Amino acid sequence: MAGWFSKIFPKAEIKREPSVLDFQNELIKANFREWQAQWHSFFDTDEDLIAAGEFDRPDPLPEDTICDFRLIFGLYHATLQTRQKCFALFPEGAEMLRRFEEFKISSPCPMSEVKARDILHSVVLQIEKIGPNEVVDLASVKVIDRDTESGRLALRSTDDITVLLERSLLEPHPDEDVVRVAARIFLTEPLYASAGNYYQMYNWVTAAMSGRAADELHTLLYELWCGGWQVRLDDEGVVLAQRKV
Repeated sequence: MAGWFSKIFPKAEIKREPSVLDFQNELIKANFREWQAQWHSFFDTDEDLIAAGEFDRPDPLPEDTICDFRLIFGLYHATLQTRQKCFALFPEGAEMLRRFEEFKISSPCPMSEVKARDILHSVVLQIEKIGPNEVVDLASVKVIDRDTESGRLALRSTDDITVLLERSLLEPHPDEDVVRVAARIFLTEPLYASAGNYYQMYNWVTAAMSGRAADELHTLLYELWCGGWQVRLDDEGVVLAQRKV
C-alpha cells in the first residue's frame, strides 16, 4: 500500500506519532549530552590528565560519544577525585565507583577449572532464576583454551552468555529505568576500554544499578573473568573459555 501511495503522490510523506520509545531515546540522548559536557569539564582541570599531555579537549565535542576518545580513555587515567565526580552523576554512582576502584587495584589470580565449574553452576542457577529469553542446554559444558588456535577458532562461533538476558530493542523501558539504561550505555566504552576491551568489568560495575539477581549474576561472571574464564554459548550449550591472566 505504501508503495502504491508513493507512486501517485511521490513527494508525500507518511507521518506517524512519536512513540514512547522515541521519547525515551530522546531523553537518553539528552542525558548523554549533559554527562558528556560535565565529564569534559571535570577532565579540563584534572592534574593527571593535563600532565599526561594526551587528553586535550576536542573542539567541538563529538556528537557521538562512541567517537569521543577523551571521554573513553580519560576516565581510567584521571585522578580519583575526578572519577568520584564522574560517577556521582549516575544512579548508584558511589557503588559503581567502589567497584571500578576495586578493579583498578586488583591483580590477576588464575582460577582452577574445578573452581570455575563450581562458579559456573551458580551462574546457571542465577540465569534460570532471572529467566533466559530462549531455551539453551545449560547442562552441557565444553572447555576450550582461547589462547590456542583451535580455541580462538571455536570462540568465533560463540556468544556471551549474557545474550540470554537481552530484551527486545523495539520495546520501551519502564519509565523508572530510563536514566539507568542511559547510564549503562554511556559507561559502556569507558569501562570496556579500561578493562582491555572486555565487557565483564563493565557488566559488573553497572550491575550495581540492576536488581539483586542480575547483580549477583554479573558478580559471578566477573569473578570468573578475573580468574581467566569466560562463559560463552554455542549451538550445543555452554562454553567455558580459559585465557591466561
